[in-house]
Amino acid sequence: MKFYLKSPWPLLIWFTLYAIVAFYFMPIATNRIAPYLEDRTIPDLEAGYDFDHIEELMDVMGLEGREAYRKMLLGVDLIYPVIYAMLLATGIVYFLTRT
Repeated sequence: MKFYLKSPWPLLIWFTLYAIVAFYFMPIATNRIAPYLEDRTIPDLEAGYDFDHIEELMDVMGLEGREAYRKMLLGVDLIYPVIYAMLLATGIVYFLTRT
């Protein structure tokens, strides 16, 4: 089965969705968590971490901070990889099948 995209519209739609999530919703979600972090970064933005680091971070965040972090993970952070994957897949199909 071969896939062809004759129009750039699907690529533009996925790019627009990606831009909205990455540049609008992600900063909002990150800013909602920031007050609970006390000058620390969330694990999503770190190159590596261990269990003790996460346990300390969760203690620092407290119950309200963990709830805000959970909402971010189940909301924006869950949909972001799907949109990013669709953007990349659509881009690959579009640019490799252009003639």
